[in-house]
Amino acid sequence: MRVDGAVAWITIGNAATKHAIGSDFFSEMLRLMEAIDLDESIRVVVLVGEAGRFSTGGDIRGMADRNAAGTTISDILTTAGALDYAPRLYRAMLRLGQPIIACVTGDAVGAGATLAMHCDIVLAAASARFGDPHVRLGLAAPGAYIWPRSVAVNVAKEYLLTGDLLSAQDAHRVGIANHVYDDANLIDQTTALAGRLASGAPHAIRWTKRLLNAAALSQQDSLYEMGLAHELLSMTTDDHREAVDAFVNRRPAQFHGK
Repeated sequence: MRVDGAVAWITIGNAATKHAIGSDFFSEMLRLMEAIDLDESIRVVVLVGEAGRFSTGGDIRGMADRNAAGTTISDILTTAGALDYAPRLYRAMLRLGQPIIACVTGDAVGAGATLAMHCDIVLAAASARFGDPHVRLGLAAPGAYIWPRSVAVNVAKEYLLTGDLLSAQDAHRVGIANHVYDDANLIDQTTALAGRLASGAPHAIRWTKRLLNAAALSQQDSLYEMGLAHELLSMTTDDHREAVDAFVNRRPAQFHGK
């Protein structure tokens, strides 16, 4: 994290995992959110991707390793910190007093899209794409609940049930992205907006954000837990194992509903 005046810049992404995110990411982000919430000198938070990426979501090759090892749901429940840290992070983001800007420098996919959509304002590079292709991996999408907060329900259904990705321009059209900028100008535009927010009345902004997120907070725990339960169930299916094997071996998946 880098603090510039009253703005905290948090760079996300890990080139080694092609910007996939896991339990370590969620636990570290939760720690940062909790610390920032107590720091009155910070008035705005910016999440920014590195090296032209935001986040590609889960680690599919890690899924392949898990399947090959015969990992069970019981194993996942007892060892996967992300099952605990992810919902706590999303709730912390909604509760955080300071506004959060997502500076989406590149693809925001799966958990990456869910992360961006828990921010308060989304600014996107023209080259960025958004989407949640869980179904293409034979998985239920646990972050589905957040989509109808940004887009019409039928739009959410189309993209979540097909797994298709949206261009930055389409994401702006349907309401996911507030603004789209040329890649070269995105950081400057983000800096300018963060400065405007940082110069505003902090208590008024904090309390207005609280009101805006009240309904989401009242539903977040139960809806995310339902989504997580369905994702865990879908991990046990042959369709999921087939989808992961197809991805690793660069072939079309053949789903049979098993």
